[in-house]
Amino acid sequence: MSITVFVTLEVDEAILSHIDYVDIDAISAVLNSIENAKNRFIDTISTFPEAGAKFTANAQFLAFDGYVFVYDFDRENNQVNVLDIFFPGQNWR
Repeated sequence: MSITVFVTLEVDEAILSHIDYVDIDAISAVLNSIENAKNRFIDTISTFPEAGAKFTANAQFLAFDGYVFVYDFDRENNQVNVLDIFFPGQNWR
């Protein structure tokens, strides 16, 4: 089974909003950390799309390196839609 993973614009917007609060000297390191966590998440979820815990009726979540990814799995289309990302220390529940 081949799973397609789509990252929504809301995820990109959340990352850009988060960067506003990062010290200018740390932006590169933070972006690398986010990218590494996102890649690990995508690698895992494309193989095990139901690996996450229930978040809402239609969404699941999975954490990597302190980042929490919220997604839904469309079984009919073999597609995962990454809906949001929450950052270490952020209240996401």
